[in-house]
Amino acid sequence: MPDCTADATWHGPVMDGDGDVSPGSGVWSGTYATPETADATDPEELLAASHASCFAMTAAYLLDQSGYDVVDVDASATVTLERTEAGFEIPSVRIAVDGVVPDATAEEFAAVVERAEAACPVSTALAGTEIEVSTDFS
Repeated sequence: MPDCTADATWHGPVMDGDGDVSPGSGVWSGTYATPETADATDPEELLAASHASCFAMTAAYLLDQSGYDVVDVDASATVTLERTEAGFEIPSVRIAVDGVVPDATAEEFAAVVERAEAACPVSTALAGTEIEVSTDFS
């Protein structure tokens, strides 16, 4: 598997500046700033997007490998950012997972989602951070 890359540049002081970010694939680029900035994304939001998309893909993969007919797997991630004495930290990530898998029961879906937490590369990369996962099956 190839390494995945991204580039980011920050302009100015943290509270008044902003930055440019782009993944190595070049499929998009954008502006980022502090979480208080309404017209830009921020690193924590990008982390939430990365985690949600990776988790959805991992759950879909595991469902498919288990023989289920996967229509949709939706994941939403919420990254919590807290100020600490040393600066800032991310103490937790909450993930809500919903799926449309016609031949699975809610219990079977939940069991695969539980396995996805251990198999998701972003989840394992964030092993030092508490990661909460919930399911909503439809």
